[in-house]
Amino acid sequence: HDGIAAVLEGRAKTFALDYPCHSPRVKRWFVLTATPLGIERGGAVVSHVDITAVRQLAEQLRDERDRFAKIAATVPGVIYSFRQRPDGSACFPYASPAIDDLFGASFEVLAESVAPLRARVHPDDLGHLDAGIAASAQAMSPWRDEFRMRHPTKGEIWLEGHSMPVREPDGGILWHGYVQDITARKRAEQELQKAYELQTALLDKAPALVWRAGIDAKCEWFNATWLAFTGRSMEQERGDGWAEGVHPDDFQGCLDCYIQSFHARRPFEMEYRLRHHDGAYRWIVDYGIPLHSSAGEFNGYIGYCFDITERK
Repeated sequence: HDGIAAVLEGRAKTFALDYPCHSPRVKRWFVLTATPLGIERGGAVVSHVDITAVRQLAEQLRDERDRFAKIAATVPGVIYSFRQRPDGSACFPYASPAIDDLFGASFEVLAESVAPLRARVHPDDLGHLDAGIAASAQAMSPWRDEFRMRHPTKGEIWLEGHSMPVREPDGGILWHGYVQDITARKRAEQELQKAYELQTALLDKAPALVWRAGIDAKCEWFNATWLAFTGRSMEQERGDGWAEGVHPDDFQGCLDCYIQSFHARRPFEMEYRLRHHDGAYRWIVDYGIPLHSSAGEFNGYIGYCFDITERK
């Protein structure tokens, strides 16, 4: 009433209002528009347009947006859109709320430019990061990378990102993807690698010939003492390659003992002749020990061999 009165009295050029007009069975929405008639006697044209379909679509879109926002907020990483403009500059048109914590930079800043974030990428990783993005843009292929970043409060962290590119009408490229903090995993990998290197160094210096087999009974590693004894490379010995050095008369018995023990998951001890790097066969005793994880799962075998030629 007040809006139409304002138009009639000349206090407003036009007036519009969305209003519901529900029936017992159907929810309906209309938009009322009042426009001056423009004649001497005054008056106004008042129209009512059914906007129910538009209103329902808007509500559906709002519900979908709210649902996506709730999902994005629960993801441990960040869901994002990364845009490379036609002029080469880049920004984040969208990012889930966790971006502030993950990158240590606000979305408002990154929505304008990625320059502040780029400045925090570790110098050793910036090259392959740029190369990966460029390759993805050129081939329109998925992008994936791991890189370090200097976080303002957390120090150096590791990030892993995945995304898919789409080309935009103006020539720009938009990637939709996901990035997460993998610092804990990378540190665990580094610690595991250090432990592996230490273990390998200790076994390489052992006077025994040491081998390691996986759960498929294929030998996958030999220490330096073994390789020096046979004069062969790791690649030559891996798998069943080591068996080429077993004396023909000992081969079948050696194989039977090895396979039977493997299936029974039990330790074994066997003696056989193995070809030395000088071409002669030398007697060795082989002690095979099954390996298990902390959960009790079978992880293969490790074997310790000693030269017993003089004893024989």
